[in-house]
Amino acid sequence: MALATLDTGINVQHLSESLGQEVTVDGSRSWKPANGTGNFGQFPVAHGTMCAFDARITDPKATLLDLPILQPMALQGLLSDAVAAFAHLRTVLQEMPEERRALVVSNS
Repeated sequence: MALATLDTGINVQHLSESLGQEVTVDGSRSWKPANGTGNFGQFPVAHGTMCAFDARITDPKATLLDLPILQPMALQGLLSDAVAAFAHLRTVLQEMPEERRALVVSNS
């Protein structure tokens, strides 16, 4: 199952160390705003990492999608970025084989 986190970005190194298991992000299905900087799975440890941690507790084998739409320190972002992120996720969902189509979206 794919699990998308729309937040401040995910830090997989921190998640892997905290959960005691390898955690990866599917960069090919992740998305960031045009002005976004940083690499998927390598964002500072912040709220998005916490959200991904909580989600991985419920499904340790979930494939993480990283959608860093918020700035880590201010938790500010643009509504247009969130709308574009959801549009991207709709495309991701439509491209999945129908018999295995599953996507959980966390927008805490």
